[in-house]
Amino acid sequence: MRKSLCGVVLITTSIVASTALPARGASQFGSTACSGVRPGAIIQAPRGTIYTMGFLFRGTDAKKKTANYVATVGNFVLPTFGTKVYPPKSGPQAYDALGKPIGRFVYALHSETPAFQSFGLVQLDKNIKPNAQVCHFGGPTGVYTGMDVVPQTVSYFGNGFPIDALATARTALTTGAADEDTVWAQGLFSPIDTGDTGAPFLVGGEALGYWDGGIGGGTGGAGFAIARLGPRLTQVQKALKLKLVLQTAKTL
Repeated sequence: MRKSLCGVVLITTSIVASTALPARGASQFGSTACSGVRPGAIIQAPRGTIYTMGFLFRGTDAKKKTANYVATVGNFVLPTFGTKVYPPKSGPQAYDALGKPIGRFVYALHSETPAFQSFGLVQLDKNIKPNAQVCHFGGPTGVYTGMDVVPQTVSYFGNGFPIDALATARTALTTGAADEDTVWAQGLFSPIDTGDTGAPFLVGGEALGYWDGGIGGGTGGAGFAIARLGPRLTQVQKALKLKLVLQTAKTL
């Protein structure tokens, strides 16, 4: 069963198994600060509701116009269920950690049936200089498309209280990635605060997906659901008639 974070009081205390392989370069856990507009940084929308920016994209529309976009969750700007496409410059305003406007939502998804899903896409203002590199870990070097059936480690960066006081950068253990839509994982997250939602996840430096706030059993007991990028990108590109290209960066 997969359900939303809202109204659930559940603390995941499981730490990555001792068999988990250490991340190359960057340490598996860290309290690195993350500022600016980049994967792992704080986003506010509406102002005062704090969550996490996902991966950065360069988008090209049907008229060959280009812009920068950052992915995150969409349920905070679309509290009702459904999908919303916002005309240019008319969507909900998004802000960075300091409350500075960074752009507007052009797409939001919020679903509870048959399972909780949330996805949002923000078109960044032209004056915003984003950084594609995931905080602490670096990357993404590309999109992860593997369908592994064996557990594997994933790296992620979130801002959920009170976990962020211990570690903003974290490593979790999945139950495999055989599902093209969702990957279940065990690791540290905050179910009592919105800050971790939208957090970007990496496998070996490649972009796997993001945490949309979905939790449940999966195939490995209580944990959280990582929404894979592929299906969400297919949906949003079709809805917006937009071609999105993941912006890459070197790992740390």
